[in-house]
Amino acid sequence: MLLDAWWTAGEQHGLARVHSPWRSDLASIVVDVLAARYCESPDVKASDQLVSLLRNDLVKALGQLGVAAELTPNGPIRVPQLRESAGAGGDGHDDLLVRLDAEYGWYVGIDGDHQSDGGILAPVSQNAVAEVAELVRGMAVRLANER
Repeated sequence: MLLDAWWTAGEQHGLARVHSPWRSDLASIVVDVLAARYCESPDVKASDQLVSLLRNDLVKALGQLGVAAELTPNGPIRVPQLRESAGAGGDGHDDLLVRLDAEYGWYVGIDGDHQSDGGILAPVSQNAVAEVAELVRGMAVRLANER
């Protein structure tokens, strides 16, 4: 609905949908607006106890999906690469690292590549753990199959 209103407003000002200079940035704009709900917001601040509970819950949820994630003390959750095809898994050097920050929320990145860290747009709550686990599992499979 919002997107339709955006396109309509652009057309009313002479911007065709196909030739809009901001068309390529539209996805980024939508993500930024949605991210504001969970990131850098006073509502995101979670207690250390909740962060610890959610980290444990994520490891359990990943285990239920067949992923042997490793909970590191006060650090990231290490998620191994997952090959869906026959053959060996990853070499362990490109595992995913999932972080949960009490103030800024969920993050995921590739071990050894700090440039790859990115936020996961999900609430810092138990309701989001299963969805975060599904997303991380999918990323681990894709990463392994692309390497």
